[in-house]
This record gives sequence, structure tokens and C-alpha cells, in this order.
Amino acid sequence: MNLPHSARLTTRQKWQLALSISIIYMPLRGYISIYDFEEISLAPRLPLWAMEITVIVLFFFVWITMIEWIQQQLFGWFGTDFLMEFKIPAQLAMFVIACAMAVVYNTGFRTLWNTSESTLETQFGLTQNQSSQSTIAHQ
Repeated sequence: MNLPHSARLTTRQKWQLALSISIIYMPLRGYISIYDFEEISLAPRLPLWAMEITVIVLFFFVWITMIEWIQQQLFGWFGTDFLMEFKIPAQLAMFVIACAMAVVYNTGFRTLWNTSESTLETQFGLTQNQSSQSTIAHQ
């Protein structure tokens, strides 16, 4: 059973939602990622941050699209009230799906970040400006 077209998000709404979530997420990510604001040079990091913003907005768009598709599948199998009843199977299904998507995102993003950072370091001589104490503390 599919939801009526008016109940689904349009592509534009998905992009707007992804951008809105990213605007909330990015300052938090920056605060957590930068160990010492006095020791980091901002200019060399701009290419990485531009890549990060692009990837994060794209990721949230894909995440929203996948969640909508999964909901449609669950509604088709179990009825439109399946997720609204707050029963344990529905909660577990969404929890498992969200955890799997988070693991995929974190693994992929870490790989992309490390590859981009290595490329910028080898190709352009941009190095990571973090103190050894904060790097060790964060590992």
C-alpha cells in the first residue's frame, strides 16, 4: 500500500531538509573535530571542509530518500499504521536500520576524509596542524 503522492516529500523538500540538517550539524562537527582552535590553520583546511559540507548534504539527502523508501516498504508489508503504533518490532526495525546506515556513513566518511587529507598533503604540501597531545587523546 503506497502513501498518496501528497504524503511523500518532493525532491526539493528533501534537498531543503538535508541542507537544514547540515546547517545544524556542521558547527557541532567542527567543534568536536577541532581540538585546539589556536593551533589549527583555517585556510589549508578549507578544501577539506568544502568537501565535507558537500558530502554531508549529499549524505543527508540519500539518508532521507532511503528512510522514505524503507517506510514505504514497511507500510506495504505491515500497513500504514505500522510505524505509528510504537510497538517493539517497529522500533527495533528502525533502530537496526539507523545503526546500519550510521556505520556505513562513518566508515565511508572516515575513508574519504583520510584519503582527501593524504592527497592534499602529498599533492599540495598541506599538513595537519594538530598537537600530538590532542591527537593521542582523541584516538
